[in-house]
Parts: sequence; structure tokens; C-alpha cells
Amino acid sequence: MKRQPIILVQGGQYGSEAKGAITGYICKTEAVNIAIRTGAVNAGHTVYYRGQKVVMQQLPCGWVNPNTQLVLGAGAMIHPTILAAECKMVTDITGADIRQRLWIDR
Repeated sequence: MKRQPIILVQGGQYGSEAKGAITGYICKTEAVNIAIRTGAVNAGHTVYYRGQKVVMQQLPCGWVNPNTQLVLGAGAMIHPTILAAECKMVTDITGADIRQRLWIDR
């Protein structure tokens, strides 16, 4: 059985470090099966989808790859209104219901 590598994108300072852009790029160029995000809603992550700048607060930026499962992991602070708005926004942008591949840790 072939083992898949784990890729971790973690910032070392506060503020914009391009973690979202790096994650989106990796998910678009590699066969990333799962993208997990933890953290709070005060952090914004920017990703580009078909040339369009998209700022996320809740969803993992891995949504840019339609084959990547999305996980809000243990310890993630979830704001239901923001999450619902992002799900709608990404669904509108991609034309596919993002909730079909979104998992939330209990």
C-alpha cells in the first residue's frame, strides 16, 4: 500500500503570510485528499479561483480542488452564519454544493 505524505501549512507570525494562497496552490497542483482547517473566524485566508480573489474565514482553502474533502477539525471555532455564507459563496462560484464534501468534527 502506497502511503500518502502529509503536507502541513502553518504560520509563524500574526498577519498575512499567504497560508491560504499556498494551501490553495498545493491543493490545485497535488492530489490532496483532505484539507483540514482549525482556528478562529478572525483569521482571513485568501485563495484564487479561476483568477478571482476569494477571502475565507471558515472553510479550508482546499475547496479549490473539487476532489479534496474539507474538514473543520477539532478545536476550530465555528460561526454558523459565516460558515453558511461561505458555503453559499463557494457553491455559487464553483457551481457544486460544497456541503457534499464538508465534514465538521463533533
